[in-house]
Amino acid sequence: MVDPEQYVKDILLRKTDRDRQRKVGASNMSNACSRCLADDLLGIPQGSSPYNMGAIVGTAIHEYLEKRNFDTTAHREMRVQLGHIEGYGSVHSTTDLYLPRVDGGMVIDFKTTDSTKLRNYQRADNTLPSAYETDAVRHARSTIDRYFRQAQLYAMGVENAGFTPKDVAIVFLCRDGKMLDRDVWAPATRPYSRKIAELIFDRTARLWAWLQDGGDPDTIKSRDDCYYCTNVRPFTVPEVDIPKE
Repeated sequence: MVDPEQYVKDILLRKTDRDRQRKVGASNMSNACSRCLADDLLGIPQGSSPYNMGAIVGTAIHEYLEKRNFDTTAHREMRVQLGHIEGYGSVHSTTDLYLPRVDGGMVIDFKTTDSTKLRNYQRADNTLPSAYETDAVRHARSTIDRYFRQAQLYAMGVENAGFTPKDVAIVFLCRDGKMLDRDVWAPATRPYSRKIAELIFDRTARLWAWLQDGGDPDTIKSRDDCYYCTNVRPFTVPEVDIPKE
């Protein structure tokens, strides 16, 4: 007799193409924490559970948006090459959406979240008033900056493919919301800068070269704003220089 509960659990635990990805991409490279990036480069798992319903719902929303977008000029789920790292290989990523326009295109990245985090993102962006600066708001501001770094890398990949991106955008979608005007929100777009994207990419290449020369990732200091390193990792991690926009 089939156990219906276990049957569904087995489906949820099946690996996706993203789960099987072994090389770093724009998401990893945009992480300001060099300690975590070193783990990613070395293929060291960060101990996360193979099951994450939030990620599953996020993937489903991405697929829904892809199938419901009837704009024939749009490039959806566009696979791009960011560059090549000596001894590591080519680095690819997939951008959610690229909208080509005569005066320059726009890279758009979707981010699913919950209502509490969305409000903190809006407070961090000064869209919503905040009586005081909380740790949650500071973390939200850091996360927004990381997402824009990720989008800059996508735009560089789009440019490498022969297009002319001009701006990058992040659109947050609240997965537990019921009011469209409140639950879909985008902070102000930022101009694409190849210089910023190259600095982020070069940082990864330098870290890889250091690791290959015998560098010990455990000696990298931690960042105070890295959630994984401060809340999960059993030891501390370091401050790293990242390009400023």
